[in-house]
Amino acid sequence: MKAYKQQWYENNRGIILDKAKEEPDVKEICVCGSTYWMKRKYIHEQTVKHCKYIQALQNTTPKPQPMTKDERNEKRKEKHICLCGSTYRKRDKAKHERTQKHQHYLKQQVANKEE
Repeated sequence: MKAYKQQWYENNRGIILDKAKEEPDVKEICVCGSTYWMKRKYIHEQTVKHCKYIQALQNTTPKPQPMTKDERNEKRKEKHICLCGSTYRKRDKAKHERTQKHQHYLKQQVANKEE
């Protein structure tokens, strides 16, 4: 196997060196504080230092707090204004869209577009 790899490298040496010249490697600084070569980023992301930093970062991010009963009630009471001029709560939107006032408004809109 080693002999095959050596022979392959000798046959393709020019191509390998040309690719190395075309794609210069860049050194980057990771969020964990380490530096790595861009071509070896995938190896760096598997290191113990990087994995520990990412794990600690995920554990310290605050989780969203659930809404309290009062906040939920206030949100339910919020009023929305329809284009037809009526007001409704979010949970009553479907009921409002079936009302005669809203249906009449929609018919007028269609009639205006046809003209």
